[in-house]
Amino acid sequence: MGSGPWDFGWCTILQANYIRRVDLINHGYGGYNTEWARVILPHILEDVRSPSLFTLFLGANDCTTEINKRQHVPLPRYSANIAFLLDTVKQKFPECRIVVISPPPMKEDQWEKQLIDRGEPYQLDRFNRIVKQYHQACCNVVTEVMQSNANVTLIDNWNLLLGPDYATLTDREIDEKLVGYLSDGLHFAKIANEKLAEKILESIKIKFPELHPDAISPSFTNYWEVDPDDLSTLFPKK
Repeated sequence: MGSGPWDFGWCTILQANYIRRVDLINHGYGGYNTEWARVILPHILEDVRSPSLFTLFLGANDCTTEINKRQHVPLPRYSANIAFLLDTVKQKFPECRIVVISPPPMKEDQWEKQLIDRGEPYQLDRFNRIVKQYHQACCNVVTEVMQSNANVTLIDNWNLLLGPDYATLTDREIDEKLVGYLSDGLHFAKIANEKLAEKILESIKIKFPELHPDAISPSFTNYWEVDPDDLSTLFPKK
């Protein structure tokens, strides 16, 4: 849902911040897991030329229970897949900066209501106690990579949405803190998209300041700065 304009998707927000500065391409695929991503990523990278920054946000579908045979990926395999995806990008583009975003918490009651409202038979296949394991696995893999690679950084979605004491929260407290953040118990609503986009920009400014929008000049001049008698002013001064 990162591109959804109806919920001010975080990718859409980033595109607005980088407008006229860089091309930001969203290759996210709804419903995909890391098993499928490891197959399509090499094909995606074939069409990309020297990217400066790459974001990786996977795991919310992997952590479904085994009753969801389409999307479930076992935890050890998920960890291996995250490591594989990171290594694939690093091998192809060694200088590319990578921002990994951990699977976020969910609201079980809200997601169950969403399933009921569809009017179809269902079994609840997502639980925060399991999501948390995949979140931690993602953080563990990325933290280990960060020790030897300064071009990789991590955004902890549980910390972002629940605060630094999230490990001590009860299920009820998690549900209370997530009110307003999720559109259906799983996908980000406007406020969560805004928080994530803000956090990504903050992380870029700290870790990769040369890639922050403030550090990148527009490709061409703002219209009010153009001299109609001197069209060389279309190009920003170096």
